[in-house]
Amino acid sequence: MKIVPDNRDRSAAKEPAPLLPHLDACAASVQISSALEEVTSHFSAQGVDCVAIKGAALLQTVYRDDPWQRSMVDADVMVLPHQLEDACGELERLGFTRTPGEQSNYSRQRGATHVRIDLHEGLWYLDPGALRDFWRRAFVPEKSRLRVPAPEDHMLLTAVHAVVLHGQLRPTWLEDLARLSSLAIDWAKLSHRARSLRLQVPVYLALQAVAAAGTRIPSFVLRDLQPSGLDRLRAGFLKWCLRRPEAPQLGHVLRLIVPGRGPSCVRRLASQLAPRAEFLQRRYPNAGSARRGLQLRLLRPYWTLKNLAALLWRVASPPAPAQARRSAA
Repeated sequence: MKIVPDNRDRSAAKEPAPLLPHLDACAASVQISSALEEVTSHFSAQGVDCVAIKGAALLQTVYRDDPWQRSMVDADVMVLPHQLEDACGELERLGFTRTPGEQSNYSRQRGATHVRIDLHEGLWYLDPGALRDFWRRAFVPEKSRLRVPAPEDHMLLTAVHAVVLHGQLRPTWLEDLARLSSLAIDWAKLSHRARSLRLQVPVYLALQAVAAAGTRIPSFVLRDLQPSGLDRLRAGFLKWCLRRPEAPQLGHVLRLIVPGRGPSCVRRLASQLAPRAEFLQRRYPNAGSARRGLQLRLLRPYWTLKNLAALLWRVASPPAPAQARRSAA
């Protein structure tokens, strides 16, 4: 996969950014990338398939020549659903320990180096068939040993992660999308895939923001993805959220509004209120006892609804002056 020249409009050449402020970010990215290559090589030797996603995949593609420009706090790795437990076991053999209170987040401390690996068994907006297609399209880019999503899938994932999971378009994510747009993307495929996955609203909003920032996005893509009908209401609510200060856990609400090709809104809410026993056992280490498991099942619906109500109230409340200034900046 070759990278074509950057297609962003630049009216004047810019001086290169000073290197020293980026050294810490560069060192952290190199350490995480090195650990990730160790992990994926070990997975491969043990027969565990994996694909690097999010920041880990960005460092292997559009930030490969300047990794100091993209900080990363952990490495996200996707494994096949039936191999999740095997992958967790292999991480433990490499010296990683599961983060308390997290489902499949692992960390390892070696001297001054702290590395976190977050395992995923799928993407919330993909049904089993779409997930198989995602895996089939993944590839190993030049000068890399890690599999990453196909360019179109990578663009969709980055856009949806920002707009739906966080309800924000941070400058870092806009830069990610701008750089991804310089890959050899088949824009017609991207548009078709966004619509077939029912992600046209968040993808449209993300690409519209990237285009407004100076990156050339084909006009037919924005026309194809422009919301209509009920999608205009979804787009209006998402736009409103994008203008608000970031609210942690907002993605739990937005995923009910933009379900993608994953479970329906009703099934997704039901899984939040009454999750599977396997989830409770991974999320809460002491949930194995019958008494504790029963307590969690009885109290979780109350906790979930209470947290959702508090989240909606926080989003709807007027931002404090300092928050408003930071959001505008």
